[in-house]
Amino acid sequence: MTLPVVHVHGRAVVLPVLDRVPERRGAEPTPAPARECTLAPVGFTAIVAGATVRGEGPANLIARPVRATESVQILIAAPRQPSRTVSESSIVEFGASISFGGEADDAGQARVTLHRDRLVLTGDAATRRIPLDRVFDIAQDVSPLADPDATETVTVAFMGRGHKQFVSVEGRAETLFRFQHALFRVLLDETPLTVRHTEGGNQKLSRSDLVLRVRATRLRATDGDADPVLTIPRDALTKFKSQAGAGDSRPTISLYWRRDGRPAMTTARLPSPRQFNLFGRYLQSPLRMQPPDRNETSPDGPVETLLVDDEPDVLELSEVFLRRQSDRLAITTTRRPGDALELIDEGSFDCVVSDFRMPAMDGVELLQRVRDSHPDLPFILFTGKGSEHVAKRAILDDVTDYVEKGDGVDPYVVLADRIQRAVR
Repeated sequence: MTLPVVHVHGRAVVLPVLDRVPERRGAEPTPAPARECTLAPVGFTAIVAGATVRGEGPANLIARPVRATESVQILIAAPRQPSRTVSESSIVEFGASISFGGEADDAGQARVTLHRDRLVLTGDAATRRIPLDRVFDIAQDVSPLADPDATETVTVAFMGRGHKQFVSVEGRAETLFRFQHALFRVLLDETPLTVRHTEGGNQKLSRSDLVLRVRATRLRATDGDADPVLTIPRDALTKFKSQAGAGDSRPTISLYWRRDGRPAMTTARLPSPRQFNLFGRYLQSPLRMQPPDRNETSPDGPVETLLVDDEPDVLELSEVFLRRQSDRLAITTTRRPGDALELIDEGSFDCVVSDFRMPAMDGVELLQRVRDSHPDLPFILFTGKGSEHVAKRAILDDVTDYVEKGDGVDPYVVLADRIQRAVR
């Protein structure tokens, strides 16, 4: 006997139903006209009454009547819902307090779920989805000196609705530490790389067909088959420096490290300022949490900081709030970049913090002048003009770090932390 087949066509089922007894022994039953019923999306559950059912590929079910005289009826059940956490698509999930752009109306508890292509924030009233290809910066990360049970904040900067936005995620330090490294991983993995590697004075590798893979403790350049061509343990890094690639507009970063005790330099060229900025943030992020010994005393020495901004009110505001963040910061201020250069030559500063928009000489031009005479002096660009253009200019001229004055995150908390990290 020919089996009636359930054909799946988009969202419908066409079912030939055997409902007439054969007129003579051994004859095939005559199918009645095909009947159609609504079908749930892919992943449906089919329940057949009075028949046995087996799957036949993604598009068919074959129904065998128990008795030839019985009709075969198919009932379509509700689609199976995926469980709340699906390991294939969900990388990290936890509860936290979130706020968007510092707006009180958007603050509240939410479920934070990181997928490979998006960050989902599910609150009581609404769900926000942030495509990861819109994320361009981790503006604030977890301090490596934080106690694992302390409350910390990770702030993500992204482009949304045509302008720059921030979301701050506040929660347990250890949880956020894992979250930020998972976020770096999904943002940077599969980034195309051109790599040149020199070791012991001899060039060992030069390839333009590699991709980047990062983890908390190491980074790799791999080929198309995901085989590691070069592995760099992060605790082997001694320094990294950004630079302009000769004859190539793509930004370049040089990593200085030791491999089996031998000095090595790996130069990596990335496809865009966005990916370059995220890679720099990854390299600056703490390798692991190292809370200080409670019996140890914190360093007593002041951090001599030169603050440069042409607007007197902004300069005074920055000085006041930076001092509130840490009593270690000894701050000298000036409104003129030219005076800043003289102070640097005459004094002994641990770090320079400069605005971007200033007359006669902007922050990046000041950075270039400082690098000519003090190549290793930490220099942080503190700018209200947050754009990829400014970031690219600063990165290519070897800025130590840059912090935006934008909404959604207390910039002085971030700036004080970045200053103290830069001088360690």
